Amino acid sequence: AFLAPTVLRLGNATLTLRLSPYPAIGGFSPSLCSPWLGEGMIDIEFMVQYWFLWRAHQHPDLTRQRGTIPILEALADAGLLDAGTAQILVDAYRRYLSLEHRFKLMERQALVAPDELGDYPGKVATIWEQQLSSK
Repeated sequence: AFLAPTVLRLGNATLTLRLSPYPAIGGFSPSLCSPWLGEGMIDIEFMVQYWFLWRAHQHPDLTRQRGTIPILEALADAGLLDAGTAQILVDAYRRYLSLEHRFKLMERQALVAPDELGDYPGKVATIWEQQLSSK
């Protein structure tokens, strides 16, 4: 569900993740979405950072990478993340970055109609559920 909290269990710790709507972007509107929130850039960046921190001590080559996309590609190259999953996240991240850059140039908030995000929010949510949600 859009912006629904997800619980992640790490050993004895339990973390509740995902952002809730907040006034800095004008609050939530069912007709507008942000490329950052709810299956957006923040979720992709979190997953990449999680995988990086989880695996970097066993795969030091990961530490040579800078940025979300190169790390995703390195995770796939090392066999730590399915190549198809990595490609979906790379494509979604590039789409979201494209929207972000467009709005920065236009000097307006990055709130878009859901169809501008394509099917990426659903794909990112599915990957989140498959990879990070507690069972």
